[in-house]
Amino acid sequence: MDELEDFDEIEEAGLSNDKIEISNIYSVKVGGFGKENEVETYITSARVQQLKQDISFYETLSKDKTWPVSQIVQREVDKIRVSEISKNYILGKGRKVKYFPPIIVALMPKTSEGKFSEHLDLNPDNSQKLKELIYNKSVFNSNSKIEKYIVGSENLSKVNHVYLLEISKVFDMKLFAWNRERVFAIVIDGQHRLDSLYKSADEESSILEYEQDVVFLDFSKLAIRESLTPVDIVRRIFVDINTNAKKVSFVRQILMDDKDLSALIVQSMVDSANHIGEMKAKFDYLKPEIVDWYGEGLKPRLPHLTGILSLYQIIDDYFIKVSLSRMGDFRSLSKARNWVNRLNTLFNIDIILDNEYPEIERLGEALKLYEKSIKNNREYEVDIDDEFKESELFRFDYRILEIVQKQFEDKYLRSIVSFFERLVPYNYVILEINNETSESNLSFALTLSRKKLGEKRDMRDLVEKFRKALESKFFPKFYLIYTVLAQKSIFLLLFKRILNKLSPSPTFFEIEKSSNELIEELNNLFTSIEKKEISLFQKKDGINIACEESPYVDFGSIYNSFYDGMIYEGNSIIYNTQGVRSFSSFIEYLIEINEGRVLKNDISLATIPYFKVRTKRILEKGFNHLPPDALDDIANGIIAEKSSFLADYMLSVKE
Repeated sequence: MDELEDFDEIEEAGLSNDKIEISNIYSVKVGGFGKENEVETYITSARVQQLKQDISFYETLSKDKTWPVSQIVQREVDKIRVSEISKNYILGKGRKVKYFPPIIVALMPKTSEGKFSEHLDLNPDNSQKLKELIYNKSVFNSNSKIEKYIVGSENLSKVNHVYLLEISKVFDMKLFAWNRERVFAIVIDGQHRLDSLYKSADEESSILEYEQDVVFLDFSKLAIRESLTPVDIVRRIFVDINTNAKKVSFVRQILMDDKDLSALIVQSMVDSANHIGEMKAKFDYLKPEIVDWYGEGLKPRLPHLTGILSLYQIIDDYFIKVSLSRMGDFRSLSKARNWVNRLNTLFNIDIILDNEYPEIERLGEALKLYEKSIKNNREYEVDIDDEFKESELFRFDYRILEIVQKQFEDKYLRSIVSFFERLVPYNYVILEINNETSESNLSFALTLSRKKLGEKRDMRDLVEKFRKALESKFFPKFYLIYTVLAQKSIFLLLFKRILNKLSPSPTFFEIEKSSNELIEELNNLFTSIEKKEISLFQKKDGINIACEESPYVDFGSIYNSFYDGMIYEGNSIIYNTQGVRSFSSFIEYLIEINEGRVLKNDISLATIPYFKVRTKRILEKGFNHLPPDALDDIANGIIAEKSSFLADYMLSVKE
């Protein structure tokens, strides 16, 4: 018996007394970062099933709160977001391209009590028994020729419980594994991606066979050299990953987003090529020189007539009108209903799906399933404070977005582009650009970011000189029309005109006819006002209606400035939705007057939305000595005098 015991000791020689529960065996390439690869990386592609067996999230481990980064990680994992990624991306229908960037996993030493270890065990296991375990668990376990290479290989790991076997230097073949009893493999970047794969696999088991790229971090070399603890290193790496990455700008998000319908429509408006790379016709995209491609603000300056953010707001607020792009939107039954109704109103999408894409589920059917899932959902019985509480998400086939985008391009795009090309104030700027860019670098300069212009002084000076020339030439007549307020107001008017005249199945020609009628009426108005010495669309200070005999002359700007209370409050233009509705209604009213549909004696600005309410508020703030019952009469009187001014002005325009 003594000989048998001795034999067992010899067999176990080189193995630690710890239990070995070996991870899956991964074929890896070794990479790294730093001058001497202070942080080594093991790069592989693994099946979701393997990752589910081996990889952990911090919050699912022990309740040990000694790791300084624990609270950060727990805040990062959002179960609602995981559910949205799972249902609308991984399991979502109609998405032709799906890809997750690599998951980053840190290897953390574990004590025998299951806590994070402060120390590395620098006695790596190089025993034959260990290599036989790795061979038997690897995909090569039935290949006797490979066995000798694995069993005869060297473990290159510098620490115990982590195994990196170099099988072939010639073919750069390495196998990687670890002892799950003594090593945590924790996600430090990609928690939501990995958790959404796990969640998706619960609903569709085939996802367990999906491949996912993984980068394992081995920081043992750095820990040894710098005398740092594993916890300290991983904490620093985690913070670096989550703070050094620069967030994509709003503009860039709009230009890249393929899940937000309003963003897709903006992309169609500014892209000079179609989806297969062919150049579009002239009136099927906006001239790039008139678009601010980089500005984070909503107020582009000449020579830019518009910007990506401005276009997005116009489409999202006044055309699509119902947002269904963010996670919270998909949890709202009312938004889902409104969105489906809006798409059927604008594009007759379900009819098109029936006729041309029978394989794609109609939006109406998707909505019925969503309503049914809500009725069957018993989450209202769950404690409201449960941090893992989830709600149902509206799901639809994402191919529908591509179909809607194409419908927009076929029916609406040319009419919208025509507004920029043909409206008199905009056309003047475009003609100036065409004249200047034919013999200079201005065309290129107008598409540069502010940062790039700052680096190229000659280009910056060229743009600034051109801007000043345009402002000097056109602001006296059309300053207000070049503002974002006017652009939103005009397009609000356009969309209202189009939708009021749409047949149950609108055609390109019906939409074009409505937009052409509005363009013609606006241009009649602009050319009429342009002839006047004092333009109704110049800066606020140029339109003073003050009359010494007026009983309201002492009320200052709210009386003598025509636009105060309508689209101005003090010296600031009111850019919000109320301001847009006010100015849109005013422009529409001017058209009615100019076209002779409203007579001089009938002109009254009291119908302009928010005008009276805002005038009273300005009076109340600036003249707080006034009795409340007097405000109404004073506001009515001021608006009546402004109406009289407008009647005289428009009569002189017609003469």
